[in-house]
Amino acid sequence: MRYGAGILPVCPPTGRALVLLRSEEVDHPLTWAGAGGGDEPIDGNDPLATAAREFIEETDRTPSIYIAPLASVRGPNGGFFLFISIENEEFVPVLNFENAAYAWLNYDELMDLPEKHPVFAAMLANETVQDVLFDILTTL
Repeated sequence: MRYGAGILPVCPPTGRALVLLRSEEVDHPLTWAGAGGGDEPIDGNDPLATAAREFIEETDRTPSIYIAPLASVRGPNGGFFLFISIENEEFVPVLNFENAAYAWLNYDELMDLPEKHPVFAAMLANETVQDVLFDILTTL
């Protein structure tokens, strides 16, 4: 893997974001994060293409056309790019084997969520990311 990418859907009308609980069959089992994963040749070395493909694979839904970069980190195994998709309404994702559950959470619930995926936790610990999510989930 050269990099990973994912999408955190947010629904301003309800003030909540969608997170997925990773199944016991994948790395970092039983941790929460957005939909995401590693790049593949089909993605053309494009993190947004990776994020969208992973989102579709893990939710059986196409993300909104309103997608924006939220954060990125570099690590020993490459980088990870997190995007947000602005959704007009909450939806029920159709989960595949990679995830065991889902939850739509408000800002405080998202920040207080135990057992976050380590990369997701690092991103949510960033003050700028917190400010952006707070603004989207509490004021729009």
